[in-house]
Amino acid sequence: MLVLIDGHNVMFAWEGVRQACLRDPRAGRQRVVEAAARYQAQRPGRKVTVVFDGREGMPGSAEGTSGVRVIYSKPPMNADRVIREMVEKAQGEEETWVVSSDREVQSHARACGAKVFGAKAFEGEVMGRPQTVSSLRGGRSVPGKPEKPTRMRKKDVDFWLRVMSEER
Repeated sequence: MLVLIDGHNVMFAWEGVRQACLRDPRAGRQRVVEAAARYQAQRPGRKVTVVFDGREGMPGSAEGTSGVRVIYSKPPMNADRVIREMVEKAQGEEETWVVSSDREVQSHARACGAKVFGAKAFEGEVMGRPQTVSSLRGGRSVPGKPEKPTRMRKKDVDFWLRVMSEER
């Protein structure tokens, strides 16, 4: 089974990781990879890949913590496109799960037969918290409260522009 994690999407959705990222974007990415490693260790036989937009070091693939594969997209591609292509490639070959709250990524993954988890649902899975039925479908995990803000504050926009444009 292949588990593909939309790294920046998870990093933004998880409160503790988002706070670490505010201090140090690399620390935020590392927290996501460490969570993926815990998940993989708890569920042998699952191949976990975390995909980030390609700004950290050389774009490409590397072996991360505890065998988790970490991929940085190669510009002009972004992580969403890499995940979509990996889902397409795995279609019919192996069971695939996609972790993302991005509706476009979710929709494409479902169309290719992949199971979709929202970022908050995956957090519950990693942390051992019960999941709601809607969160397993990639929907809202807290009734009435979306996982992502519908509008971003200016300071959040400025922060993410700075994170995504940092030279590494």
